[in-house]
Amino acid sequence: MANDAAHYRELAARAQLEADGATLDNVRERALRSAATFESMAVQHEKTALRRAERAAAAMPVDNDADIGVEPGLESGQENPKELL
Repeated sequence: MANDAAHYRELAARAQLEADGATLDNVRERALRSAATFESMAVQHEKTALRRAERAAAAMPVDNDADIGVEPGLESGQENPKELL
């Protein structure tokens, strides 16, 4: 089963078509509720995907030493043992 926003939007469109073709009020209302629910699920899926991407980006390590020319393997502020010789 697909679990993405496009899938939920497809289900919402089908439910809307069912509502448009319904002759009974209760069938139309049920289909409209389904369409609204599927659209809500699509929006929620997009928000969740965005938050996951933001968390993944925030978890990426930042190399602060790359900008100031510190030799790889040394912490900021440490002296290079090669320079002490």
